[in-house]
Amino acid sequence: MLGFGIEVWGALDFAVDPKGPRLQLDELTRSLICIKLQCREAFTCWQKSLMFSPMEQIHGHEVMQMMLHSGKPYTRSSLIADIIANFGVDARFHTCSAENLTPEGLIDFLQAKGKFVPCEEGFQTSEDLVCKH
Repeated sequence: MLGFGIEVWGALDFAVDPKGPRLQLDELTRSLICIKLQCREAFTCWQKSLMFSPMEQIHGHEVMQMMLHSGKPYTRSSLIADIIANFGVDARFHTCSAENLTPEGLIDFLQAKGKFVPCEEGFQTSEDLVCKH
């Protein structure tokens, strides 16, 4: 590893030490710099996807609160549509015991846990079915 900051010029022929002269790089050093830059670029893209992607998971309680605030009954398809409208098409959800759920997966999970109350037009939820933690 070179002991100073590297600036990459053009086809990676030279590196510059801000405090010293230009240095000619050998083929191995150029290759290592290319690999490092490619890895850094891939890592930066990966970091950005983690920071800015929809992979930030939303707790299922938020969906239940959305349902309560709407005051309307839901069908499976209308709940999926409202989840997407409120949280985005790529949103993922977690609960106390599951994670990385799609809207459909979250609905299946909540239904299996008895979090929906049947009504004439479909289903709704109830405040007492939302965990308080």
